[in-house]
Amino acid sequence: MADDLSAHPPTLSERLATWASGLSLDDIPQDVVARLKTAILQDLVMGLIAHDDWQTERALRFIQGEGGAPGRCCVLGQAGRAAPIDAAYANAAMIRALRQEDSLMPSGIHGVAITLPVAIALAEQHGRSGADVLTAMVAGCEVAAVLDRAAPDKRMVRTSSHTYGGFAAAVTAARLLGLDIGQTATALAYAGNIAAMIQLGFEDHQYAVLARNGMTAAYLGQAGAPAPRDALEGSPGFYEAQLGGRPESFEPALASLGVDFALTGLVLKPAPGTLNSGVAVILMARLIVEHGLTPQQVIRIVVSRAFESNDPVKHAKGPFILDYAGSSMPFAFAATLLDGGITLERFKNPNVPEVFDITRKVEFRRLQGVNEGLQQIEVHTVDGRVLRAEGDYRLLRNTNVEEIVRFHGKGPDTAQLMTLTSIVGDMEHLADLSPLFSCLAERPAFRTAIAQRPNCIGL
Repeated sequence: MADDLSAHPPTLSERLATWASGLSLDDIPQDVVARLKTAILQDLVMGLIAHDDWQTERALRFIQGEGGAPGRCCVLGQAGRAAPIDAAYANAAMIRALRQEDSLMPSGIHGVAITLPVAIALAEQHGRSGADVLTAMVAGCEVAAVLDRAAPDKRMVRTSSHTYGGFAAAVTAARLLGLDIGQTATALAYAGNIAAMIQLGFEDHQYAVLARNGMTAAYLGQAGAPAPRDALEGSPGFYEAQLGGRPESFEPALASLGVDFALTGLVLKPAPGTLNSGVAVILMARLIVEHGLTPQQVIRIVVSRAFESNDPVKHAKGPFILDYAGSSMPFAFAATLLDGGITLERFKNPNVPEVFDITRKVEFRRLQGVNEGLQQIEVHTVDGRVLRAEGDYRLLRNTNVEEIVRFHGKGPDTAQLMTLTSIVGDMEHLADLSPLFSCLAERPAFRTAIAQRPNCIGL
C-alpha cells in the first residue's frame, strides 16, 4: 500500500491509520489515561495470579516449542524470556485465563486485555516509554471501538472482542513499531483478514491468538505486504465477509474519534465471569441487604435486559462446565443468595443441588427502547412480594486489586503489588520501563486467604 495517500480519496483503513498515527498523549483526556492505568494494573495482576494456571502451561508449551522463538521479552511470572510475539501470546493467555479482565462498553471489547500484552512486549523490545505504551493502547482500543460503533447491529453476529480485537492489537503494535500511515493502513487490512474467530471452545487462547494475529498484521504492514486499499469496507471486505454486510455510513463513527473516547466506558470485572454476572451480583446483594432476603423466600427471579448475548453460557442454569459457571447470570444469583456473593469455593464447586434449586427459578426477558447494558431484576417471594432493582455496567467501575488477590488466595505479595501499583500509576512519566518488566517477571508467591470467612465479591 503506497505511502502517498494524497492521490486518491482515503479509504476507511487509511483514515483510521491517519488518526492513530497522529495521536499524542496530550490529545488524550486525563480521566481516560487514569481509567486505562486502572485497567492495566488489574489485568497485570490477573496475569500474575494465573501464572500457574493450566492455560498458562499450554501457552508456554507453545512458545517454548517449534512454534516459538527465543528473545528478551518478559513472560508474566516466568524466569524465561521470549520473542515479542511469543511473550504477547503467553501474557494474553494469562491475563484472560481467570476471566476477570476489562471491557469497553457498550461494545464489550476486552481492549486492554488484548492490547496490553502487545504493548509491553514491544516496549521492552524497542525501549519505548510509558507514554508511548499508553498512547499506543489508546489508539488501538479506540480504532477497534470505532469499527464496532459503525455497526452496532452486528455485535450479536460474532462476539465483539473476537471480531475487532485484532484491530486493537494491530494498531497498538503499529504505533510501537513506528509504522507510517501507509504501513498502518496495511496492518489494519491484514487485521481484518485474519482476526475474526469462532466464539466458543478455544478457551482463553482466543485472546492470545488475537494479540499474536494483530502483531502479525503490523509486521506485515511494516514489510509492505500487498493488501487492498478498501480491505475493510470493500466488496468483498471485512464487513461483508465477516459480518454479512457493511454499514450504510462510517461517518458518524469516524467523527467520534478523539472526541468520544471508548475508554471512558471501560469497566472491570470484580470476580471471574462476565460483566452480566457482576451486575447481577450487585443488584441481588442490594435486595438481600434492603429486605433481609434468603434463598428460601425466593420462588422466581425475572431478569430484563436491553439485549441478549449470542452466548448461551450466560443463561446457563447448570450443570456447569468448570470455569464457565462465573459466566452464568443464574449462577451469580444463586451464589449471591447462598453466600452473599461469589466466593472462590462456590466458583470452583458450582454443581450442587442448592445452586440448581435457584438457577431453575431464573427467567429472561428482553427490554426494548432502553440503554444498552441496563438490567432490571424482579425477585418474587413466597409471601407475595415483588422486589425490584436495576442498574447497568457503571456499577462495575471500581475494583480493588488487593481484594482480588485475596479472593484468589494467590498472586503478588505486598511488596510486588506495591511496586507494580507505583510503576503503573506513574507510567506516563517513565522513560525507562525496565523496572516494570523486572517486576512482571518475578514469580508471585502463593498466598493463603486469611479472611475469617471465605473472601466474597458481593456484599
